[in-house]
Amino acid sequence: MQLTKHYVPVKFFLTGIFLSYKKYQIFKGGPNMIQIMSGDTFVKQDVRGLLKGTPFAESRIAEIFDLNSNKEDKKAEYKQFINTYIKGNEDVILLTRSLISETEFSPDKWCLDYQKNNPENAGKSVINDREVIQRENEILEEVGFVSINDYVGYEYGDAYIYPNKAGKTVLEAIYNVTKKEKPLNA
Repeated sequence: MQLTKHYVPVKFFLTGIFLSYKKYQIFKGGPNMIQIMSGDTFVKQDVRGLLKGTPFAESRIAEIFDLNSNKEDKKAEYKQFINTYIKGNEDVILLTRSLISETEFSPDKWCLDYQKNNPENAGKSVINDREVIQRENEILEEVGFVSINDYVGYEYGDAYIYPNKAGKTVLEAIYNVTKKEKPLNA
């Protein structure tokens, strides 16, 4: 299957705020909806800092996400992306996050718990954010990502890294800083 690049506007919840429309690079191959975040993000900055003085200090860091709400499709899309772009590219650092997306939770109908008392959210349903994030975490862990959220500390989404050679270097640095026990798949 040939993947093609497209640029489309996307909105999603991040740290409890709807981000304004931005252009994200999308890789489509059949139902594939993997999107690459453009620009510098907090997690990319944190990871870049951890890599100083390592052989991967100049490595490319990509942060991806998938707004597909179907669990099995999302897992297949992540696996396809990893197999196509990451396998064999041990110096690429691949990050992602479990997100609450507007694709699934329209801001016209939904809000986060801390937003429920705002007058503009009257009549909206409240997203069970921990349940959604946990569901997304399970998907990411099933395809091989390892959580780094203890290090970056997102509240409305968890940060993950793919444990290829460069990713394992980041994980080692994180576990040296946080003194946490490494997960078995790291």
